[in-house]
Amino acid sequence: MSAHVLRNSVVSERRLHSNAYQSPNCSDDSQQVKENILKAALRKIEEFGWTEDALVAGAAECGLPSISHGLFDRGGADLVIYFYNSNNEDFVRTCGSRKNLAGGSHAALKRFFAEAIKERLMLNTPLLEWWASGLGILAQPRYAREAMRLVGQLVDEMWYLSGDTTVDSNWYGKRAALAAVYNATELHMLQDKSDGFVDTWEFLDRQLDAYLWLHSRIDRVQEPLSNTLPLLNAGVTTIANLTGLNQRRHF
Repeated sequence: MSAHVLRNSVVSERRLHSNAYQSPNCSDDSQQVKENILKAALRKIEEFGWTEDALVAGAAECGLPSISHGLFDRGGADLVIYFYNSNNEDFVRTCGSRKNLAGGSHAALKRFFAEAIKERLMLNTPLLEWWASGLGILAQPRYAREAMRLVGQLVDEMWYLSGDTTVDSNWYGKRAALAAVYNATELHMLQDKSDGFVDTWEFLDRQLDAYLWLHSRIDRVQEPLSNTLPLLNAGVTTIANLTGLNQRRHF
């Protein structure tokens, strides 16, 4: 696969859309019903957790019968995925105006990623007390592909908004490493008792220093790898297809 073809594929998959959960076989009305139930169910997490009971309570709040939870094949996992994806979309809407403002320097990238990750993680705070159990659901093997898709699209957005438009043999590597920084910081935040999550932001600062140091070293060896780009592109594209980074799961 050429870099040009890969670039077009990346661009077509990059943007998160507000209808990310809509199935081609789902009418607008039924999709709206499902979204209404999910939104209402999020208000029941404190009482029921990430469970079918929360979906049942959400359906009842919408004036729908309890069997409406059957609309969600994955039960409480659909609720976790909805919360994660909705926060991703909110992040893109609020952070999109800062596109291309990061610049290419180490300091500028670090500042941009620190602000972006902090902004995204703060979207979890309304349900932070229950988010550990939500992540526990996503950590189950059956949802591993979905979890990788969610964080993969998030870090792709972050790189895109940072002004990075390169598509090379390091494209997936940069995103995988940033995903590791995000996930580690998210887990640290769940245990953080400091005021204003100061400990978490200091942890993030250290993680970004290590990540960007590695990123700068990789860039130095990028040119000698250019001759192997077609083969590497084929390999990373195959991995992305297997993990789901190049596609979205729909309800």
